[in-house]
Amino acid sequence: MARDKGAKKHPQADKKSWGENKAQVTIMLTPTATAALDARAAKLGISRSELLERIARQEASMSDTGLTIQEMQILGEQFGQLTSRSA
Repeated sequence: MARDKGAKKHPQADKKSWGENKAQVTIMLTPTATAALDARAAKLGISRSELLERIARQEASMSDTGLTIQEMQILGEQFGQLTSRSA
């Protein structure tokens, strides 16, 4: 199916769901990381862009908590165990 040349490629990117406009950025990831992001985004029913937005905002808010990297890793492992049990 041909796309209308006037149609925007990513209309959802124009939404102000976070109270501000989004800017297009380019990142480089391994194929493994890209597949993992896509699988998680699909499971959550959101776009890859929205998943990265959430991860970045979560990471930024956690860095202000005073947790060490080791503490964050432990929490991540424990959270992963909890979510794998409920799946």
